[in-house]
Amino acid sequence: MVAERRFRLGFHGPRRVQGREASEQGDQMSRNQILTAGAILWVAVGVDVIVHLALGDLVVPAIIGIVGTSWVAIRLPGRKLPETA
Repeated sequence: MVAERRFRLGFHGPRRVQGREASEQGDQMSRNQILTAGAILWVAVGVDVIVHLALGDLVVPAIIGIVGTSWVAIRLPGRKLPETA
């Protein structure tokens, strides 16, 4: 039986990995850490928008709104919708 060989690029070139590790991608960051980081960043964006609006600057909130709307417009059509019976 020939073992399947897979390589992962590292800092020092490719290294051989086997088994479950070969199918994993990325690092070991947990889902909770990702959600927490995302929540903190969205709160920071909200505070930034509020500060700019309070100072009378409408450009930054407008740019954030345009970028957010564009992102949703690009991502939404690519999502699979649930099939209805």
